[in-house]
Amino acid sequence: MDCMQACEIISAAHDGEPVDAGLLAQARAHADACADCALFLRVLDRIASAPDPEAPPELVARIGEITGQMSRDARHADAPREAPAPSSLRTRRPFDWVPRIAILASAAAVLLVVVSAGGLALLSRMGQTAQEAAVTESAEDEALRAAPPAGVTEEADSPVAGAAAPPDYVSLDESVWMIEGAADTPTSTLVSAGLVRTSLGEGLTRSRNAFYPGDDRSALYVLGDGGYLVFRRVTRTLGGVEYGLVTETPLEAFGMWPSLPGRFAAPVTADGSPAFEPAGRDDRGAEVFVPLGGDTADGFAVAPDTAPGDPAAGNPGWTWWEPLP
Repeated sequence: MDCMQACEIISAAHDGEPVDAGLLAQARAHADACADCALFLRVLDRIASAPDPEAPPELVARIGEITGQMSRDARHADAPREAPAPSSLRTRRPFDWVPRIAILASAAAVLLVVVSAGGLALLSRMGQTAQEAAVTESAEDEALRAAPPAGVTEEADSPVAGAAAPPDYVSLDESVWMIEGAADTPTSTLVSAGLVRTSLGEGLTRSRNAFYPGDDRSALYVLGDGGYLVFRRVTRTLGGVEYGLVTETPLEAFGMWPSLPGRFAAPVTADGSPAFEPAGRDDRGAEVFVPLGGDTADGFAVAPDTAPGDPAAGNPGWTWWEPLP
């Protein structure tokens, strides 16, 4: 477990979010042996134990004097001279929110004192992730604004008209995984697989912890906001050898199709040219293609419009598959 994973799990527990007890124990064990993470824990503890901030009385009094004078001037200018305001209004303290603003200012000062240089470095890394998420959400908003209004259908000759919706995919180091469903809280045998950047269909794209169940590399547990989701690697076989679907474009949201690696020119004919040439059929009977002069031992491509039930069924583009280790 790396520093970012440990700090994310510990922060979630500190905020009262549900966190697996085994993972929390692993995160704290990591922090015990890591100086940076131990510093982060001390920062959290100091923030939690800090007393409620209070604005200096002199500051509150001074702001009250200034705003009180402004309030009195405004009342004198606006109120009818022949009908003075009721006594309840005359005696009411003006701008009661002023002390609250001062308190918030003091709270910000307390936090700046508490957070150390090491904590600021870690928070900066987290801030970069939040900024990336904001950029992704902005792009999604632009896509929504560009979508046709409700009730308006696309033209019949549109390339996406009637296209199949992609399965719920995530990608990890270019490998493609398809959702299987919600999972019970896994045991402590989980092994960290790294971070998966995805929205999980929940609207916010961010990095999420992913785990393998022990030595099994065919399943992937991803920790979402409501618990774990289990994904299965998308595979097919050729001559009994298992190949996994890969993508060059990260699948950061549900509804995205895996893409062909950019090192290959997009085929323009059914025989795969100019990038590929036919190389037989896989164990399902789907025709496979290899780079010109290449070999299936290094991977192969599959054309669009595969049969229903095929691991790439519905994909409108070419897909690339590589042998699993």
